[in-house]
Amino acid sequence: MKEQNLYGALNLSTENQLPADMDVAMVVLKQDDMTWEFEGSDFELRNHSESQWEVAFNWQLEVNITKPVDVAVQLVDGENKTWLVSKQVNIDTVY
Repeated sequence: MKEQNLYGALNLSTENQLPADMDVAMVVLKQDDMTWEFEGSDFELRNHSESQWEVAFNWQLEVNITKPVDVAVQLVDGENKTWLVSKQVNIDTVY
């Protein structure tokens, strides 16, 4: 397996307003026994509205693009930390 550029966009949305002081602290990808952790400057947080955010990234990983990955996003709101997890996410390929 070789390193490949993985471009991604994770969309976070809620029916309510997201707290103004909430932030995305970490994104973790897991595939088989491999785990990749990314913090702050490794991704871009885009606020589309008070209820919809996007976490955009471009990382070089030794990932198998034909297999799904588990994705976890850590949200920080003051002292509170919350993990959002989505398992078996398929990777779309564009040529």
